[in-house]
Amino acid sequence: MLNWKFYEELVKQRDAEELPTLINMGSCSLHVIHGAFKHGAQSSGWNIDGVLRALHYLFYDAPARSADYTEIIGSKELPKRFCSTRWLEDTTVAERAICIWRNVQKYVTETLKLPKSKIPKIHSFEIVTQSVNDCLFPAKLQFFVTQASLLKPYLEMYQTEKPMAVFIAADLQNLLRTLLAKFLKKEVIEDLTAAQLCKVNLDKPENVLPVLKTDIGFATRALVEKLEKNKKLSQLQLTAFFTECQTFLMEITKKMISKSPLKYLVVGYLASLDPRVMVKNEAASGKFQKLLSKLLSLND
Repeated sequence: MLNWKFYEELVKQRDAEELPTLINMGSCSLHVIHGAFKHGAQSSGWNIDGVLRALHYLFYDAPARSADYTEIIGSKELPKRFCSTRWLEDTTVAERAICIWRNVQKYVTETLKLPKSKIPKIHSFEIVTQSVNDCLFPAKLQFFVTQASLLKPYLEMYQTEKPMAVFIAADLQNLLRTLLAKFLKKEVIEDLTAAQLCKVNLDKPENVLPVLKTDIGFATRALVEKLEKNKKLSQLQLTAFFTECQTFLMEITKKMISKSPLKYLVVGYLASLDPRVMVKNEAASGKFQKLLSKLLSLND
């Protein structure tokens, strides 16, 4: 809201000084995608950020616990720090947690065998202990990593001063279509334009795949199937997990759509200058004419 207020005040000031009109292309897509991922992760109810934060602070500035961990595990590989303002860049934090999860489980198990006076009486240990008792938590971490890895390249590509505006529409549309395909039926989104994708009703049950058909990713599915094979997962737990994954994906997508630059016509018109669109799309010339008309109207 603060950014939009600043934009409105800036437009008023420029109008008063008779300066050229700014082109409104919507909110920064980098912030939109980052915020959407954060919202999706929190909507799952998994408390991924809380666990990763607790995992780090359990050993951070605690030489005695770090030494105990090293002695029990035989490894000095400790958890990384989770940054609450860099969710998509916390992929490496989650990946480290996945790699050392068995070590963390062993540390917690051995620590709980100690006399009560030697068991850490801190909130971070309680949180880590709860997550260790959740057999699905590694799968939740993997799902988190999978979705972050899908969105992160867009942020890396567009964190630049190069003129990238002409590519936004195509790249955002591809990203949005990929996300939607994970939990919506193929026929619902097939052959839809960017504008039409933004209008798909995600709350309509007949548009959504059966919950167990949700695309949770190969690595996540492998972890779940291993739990099923070892009879550590009930059908109720399995369905609940897939439902949470679907919620994760759906909330990311809803937030992306609600604030997406794709809703602004000028973003679609700018795509006419994208070489990929110029080569494949016969409507590119028509979009370019609309772009010119829009630019000319701003100078009236």
